[in-house]
Formats: sequence, structure tokens, C-alpha cells
Amino acid sequence: MREKADTRKLKVYCETTVIGDMTSRPSPLIRNLARQMITREWWDAMAPQSEFYVCNVELSPHKQSPDNAQDYCRVRTEWI
Repeated sequence: MREKADTRKLKVYCETTVIGDMTSRPSPLIRNLARQMITREWWDAMAPQSEFYVCNVELSPHKQSPDNAQDYCRVRTEWI
């Protein structure tokens, strides 16, 4: 008799720094760049086995943001 594979996915809440690290340009600061790289490696490893959740605030652009921040909000929303 074969055991049924466990197909349940992990439920993971992604807070704002994960989303920022995944959607921002590579940082010129080595410490920030390292965090971005680690986050992206973690994402690649976890994405196939996880179901991700984000706060509703992450889905809405900030209306009082400057133009470049509006672009960032668009990229972030598309990624989510």
C-alpha cells in the first residue's frame, strides 16, 4: 500500500521587507545587497512548497508618494 504524499503547502506571511527585497533594484550597500540575495534565494527555495500571504496595505499604492515611489508601488503590486 502506498502512502499518499502530503500536498499541503506551508502558509507564509510575507512582511514588507521580503516584498521590498524581492522587487527593489540591487542595493549599492553590501549589507543590504546581501540581505536581498539571501531573501531571493530563500524565495526560490520556498515558493514551490508555500502559499504566501501579504497585508492589504501592500496591495494599495501610496497616493502621496513621489513619482518614483509610484513606479515602485506598481512593480511591487505586479510582483505580488
